[in-house]
Amino acid sequence: MLLNLKKKLPISFKSRIKFIIDLIICFFDIIIIIFSIKKIKNKIFFVQIEGGFGPSVTSSHLLNLDFKSNWILLFGTKKDRHNKKISKIFDEKIKFFRCGSLNSTNNQEQFYLYIKKYLSLFFKINLRRTDEYIKNFDWQDPESKSADKNFLSLKKRLLFESCFFFKKRRDEISYSNNEYKKKFSKKIKKFENNFKGRANFFLRGKGRKYPNNRFIDQIKDSRDINDYKLSIECLVDNNWQIFLTGEMFDIPDWLKKMNNSIIYLKKTNLTLDDYNLYVLMNSDIYIGGSSGPPIFNCVSNCKNLLLETCHLGIAYLDTVVSYPKIKFDNLDELKEIFLKSPFDDQFLNKIFEQKKIERLSSKELQLITNEFIYNYNNDAYWKTSKDLGFLRTQIYYLDAKISNSWLKLNNIRI
Repeated sequence: MLLNLKKKLPISFKSRIKFIIDLIICFFDIIIIIFSIKKIKNKIFFVQIEGGFGPSVTSSHLLNLDFKSNWILLFGTKKDRHNKKISKIFDEKIKFFRCGSLNSTNNQEQFYLYIKKYLSLFFKINLRRTDEYIKNFDWQDPESKSADKNFLSLKKRLLFESCFFFKKRRDEISYSNNEYKKKFSKKIKKFENNFKGRANFFLRGKGRKYPNNRFIDQIKDSRDINDYKLSIECLVDNNWQIFLTGEMFDIPDWLKKMNNSIIYLKKTNLTLDDYNLYVLMNSDIYIGGSSGPPIFNCVSNCKNLLLETCHLGIAYLDTVVSYPKIKFDNLDELKEIFLKSPFDDQFLNKIFEQKKIERLSSKELQLITNEFIYNYNNDAYWKTSKDLGFLRTQIYYLDAKISNSWLKLNNIRI
């Protein structure tokens, strides 16, 4: 009887009940957070319910830059989908609460309205939204006269999440005094050797672990570990110590034979969250796709290689970019792909549906990896968006470098 009644309930009514339950849970979490904070009157409170690991880093870093130690960020997240230990990097000033369905498009504005009203009423807290704070940045978009306001707002937010607004503020704050930096040597002492450096080789599997209908989440996942065998062997041959990070995966036998040149979670006594943060804070280079870790270089100053990321046109600070092979008739068509793909998931989806994408071979992945480890500190070696004439693209705004090997594989000559 109960099951039949549930099936007959209107979707809007069920959604409303879900919203109320999630709101109660959220209030409960936030009240506990507020009572745990000392000297509330001296704090500036912000709230955010959109974004995963990357946005939690960029938002916290921004508040650190602008408000030093006098801020608290209430960050809504889903259960188990976020590394909440990131709060240790920011001196516990980012506080997580369960948001459930509150971050859905239909519920966000109502949530913000309620939470601001009740925190002001009961705790005299003037709660601010991080998204509104970012919208007020003093930055004039060259397309501001031709594009619609929603697109410009999306573009500004994505540029922020890609660390664009930190370009001139790289040296204002050091994060060298957190436990992930100070205790790293002790934690990995048994793996130490005379390596050239530490490489964070990131294997994203979140799209498979938490399936959903978002196209971008599906294509951002890494390929099978065996596809990267030649790239990993290239790193080992050049005396790099590789830390495999991301979602858990089965370790093939060929990896197990590499001894201390390859470190992965099962070799340590760490939790997955702690392991990933130890590696993020102490890596010299990052190799992987577009996700949260390459954004972390605004904190760690790590050099990035986006290795065949399928999020076409995406880029971050201090990053060399490479993508799959793209079929195009002329550079104007490729420029349009680079202009639109980072901001428009539907446009990106059509590129794949039209079969304009060809994945790189293992040998081609190795070629780009090898190029990166020999040239990552040589800015003059790489081509840029200006060389291509690709102005106002994501790679242009972020001053990203383009893999010369990737250009050659796509028959692009400059």
